[in-house]
Amino acid sequence: MTGDYQSVNQNLWQIALDELNIKNLEINGKIKYPPKEIKISAALLTKEGQAREIIRSVQIMRKEKGLKLTDRINLLLKSWPLEFADYIKRETLAQKIEKGDKDEIVKL
Repeated sequence: MTGDYQSVNQNLWQIALDELNIKNLEINGKIKYPPKEIKISAALLTKEGQAREIIRSVQIMRKEKGLKLTDRINLLLKSWPLEFADYIKRETLAQKIEKGDKDEIVKL
């Protein structure tokens, strides 16, 4: 791979990281993005995985209830990683997350 990777738009690098579901990218041992390596603990990585699984299951529940992706909802969840509450709400378009006996969604 050859070329001037410094001229690549920062948004494109971020898209690559997001699409590949990675925190750091290295090309041919020369090009690294982001310039400073992001280190994440195993515990935080596990919690991020739990958050992604919640988002996936909420989307399945939406489909089962016949809700549109744009419908605003509240979430009732047995548990969720508190560090990722805002991420879960943003990705599911939920107004709030509350503790529930089972995982369910409530259309607003």
